[in-house]
Amino acid sequence: MPDSVESAQRALDTCQQQRDSALEACNQTISQGQALLQELHSVGLHNAVMDSTGSVAAVEAALDRITKQRDEIDDLWANRKLKLDLCLRLRHFERDALEVRLCRFSRQFIFCGSGGDEKGGQLKFLGAGLF
Repeated sequence: MPDSVESAQRALDTCQQQRDSALEACNQTISQGQALLQELHSVGLHNAVMDSTGSVAAVEAALDRITKQRDEIDDLWANRKLKLDLCLRLRHFERDALEVRLCRFSRQFIFCGSGGDEKGGQLKFLGAGLF
C-alpha cells in the first residue's frame, strides 16, 4: 500500500485510469461482437437450420461471457478503489496526527530571550510527556 498522501493519491488516479481502460476494452469488444452478430443475422444465419456452423450461438455465448466478466472486473476495480480511498484517508489522518503532535511538541518549548530579543534568546523545554 502507498506510504504517503501523495503516493496514495497517485495510486488512486492510476487505478481509475486502469479501470477506465479495462472497461473501455470490454465495451469495445462487446460492441464488435454485437456488430458481428447483426451481420450474421443480416445474411440469414439467425436460426439453427440456417447456421449449421453454430456461429451465431458461439458469438452470443461469447458476448454473454464477456458481459459477465466485464461486470466482475468492474466489481474488482470498485473494491480496489475502495481500498485505495481508505488508504488515502488513513494517510491523511496520519499526516494530520503528526502535525498535531508536532504542534503540541512545539508548544512545550517557550522562547526565553533577553528583553524579548530573538537573536540572543534560548529555547527552554517546559514539561515532559509529549505523547
